[in-house]
Amino acid sequence: MSDNGPRQPSGRVSGPLVRGKLMFEPVVPTGEPVVDGPLIHVGHRLIRGQVLLEPVEPVVLELTLTPAPGADAGELAAKVGRLIDSLDEFEKALGGAGVTRDPGPAANGPGTVTLVLRPNDPAGAEFRLGALAKVADAAVAFGTGVRIRTEVKPAA
Repeated sequence: MSDNGPRQPSGRVSGPLVRGKLMFEPVVPTGEPVVDGPLIHVGHRLIRGQVLLEPVEPVVLELTLTPAPGADAGELAAKVGRLIDSLDEFEKALGGAGVTRDPGPAANGPGTVTLVLRPNDPAGAEFRLGALAKVADAAVAFGTGVRIRTEVKPAA
């Protein structure tokens, strides 16, 4: 393995975080196997560094639906249900834990319904929900009979 400088950070933390600090100190191998004490296997040379853990700001995906005039309510509800199921599966495929429809009542405006989808895993959710918004917009472009406005925003 070649050493091309510091490696890009990778990892995943689920659940809320508090501010913290994790310090790494390089060690010199003794040439003998470690038989007791804590042992962390690292596949590359460690350099002095630190990792700062910041809280994850929760976000939601807001879907504002505007049905076509004269749309059948039952058919529309089925299509929206399939859309939400598809978004849930896609969120999982992106590495998340799926989305859940906010249990609160849908906000209704004149001729619109607004639904809120919450990610089941907030870590990295802003990126994944942005991708879901694009998928929802594309799904509507293929004739669901609904105009949709999507927005990723901070959770209330």
